Amino acid sequence: YTLPIGEEQTLEMGIQGEARQIISDYQVWRNDQTIDSLTNYLEYNERIYGAYAQYGNTKHKLDYLLGLRAEYADTDSEDPKGEFITSKQYLQLFPTAHLTYNLNETSNAQLSYSRRIRRPGFWQLNPFGGISNIRYVRIGNPDLNPMYTNSFELAWLKRWEKLTLNPSIYAQQTSNLFQRAVNLRDDGVLITQNVNAGEEELIGLEFVTSYSPNKWLRLSHEFNYYNFEQNGLFDVKGQSWTTRLNSTFRFSKFSAEASVDYRA
Repeated sequence: YTLPIGEEQTLEMGIQGEARQIISDYQVWRNDQTIDSLTNYLEYNERIYGAYAQYGNTKHKLDYLLGLRAEYADTDSEDPKGEFITSKQYLQLFPTAHLTYNLNETSNAQLSYSRRIRRPGFWQLNPFGGISNIRYVRIGNPDLNPMYTNSFELAWLKRWEKLTLNPSIYAQQTSNLFQRAVNLRDDGVLITQNVNAGEEELIGLEFVTSYSPNKWLRLSHEFNYYNFEQNGLFDVKGQSWTTRLNSTFRFSKFSAEASVDYRA
């Protein structure tokens, strides 16, 4: 629901609900014989309810948008053997703040903050993963919790008639980091699964360019370089970069697109 307040202010509210049930009926045979230790049946239920409100206003050259989202999650899983019984309920708040200062008609500076959530996929939760090698078994972890990230970004935007530049710097701090643990069972089988075992700090630079020399051609380029440090089961430091070049061709009856991606 969006409610304009005068000419410059806006109040927006919304609710969302999501419920899903996933069933994994997993059976393993070797030489027509069932392997009981690897055969099981899992039922996973997830219910997520959220509500948010955000307020936007413009004062002179400053535009700002402030928001808050509350999310309640209720998840559970069970199996006949009783090996993977879980039940979790949690309430989380996710604030956001976006500030834009208009330097003139063609350029502005932006500062933003947001708290984000990344939930595990079902393949990370399902304890019956894949057995391409009976001595090395990949399994999911039904007890895996979501990751949470605090994200900060400072950006500058400049527009010309045919060219747009948008450089930015950003920093992110993530908790409940997914890391892959490998354990050796007494029978000599290696078991690997994701666990919440660490934190990550990341700082980076992003540069986005858009160029339209004429009406039928648009070129865009993105470059992203970042340093990261992870602590937990493994302590890792490093840096990497990615880049993407995209071309869009528009004609009277059709359009075409070509892109190139590179990950260092």
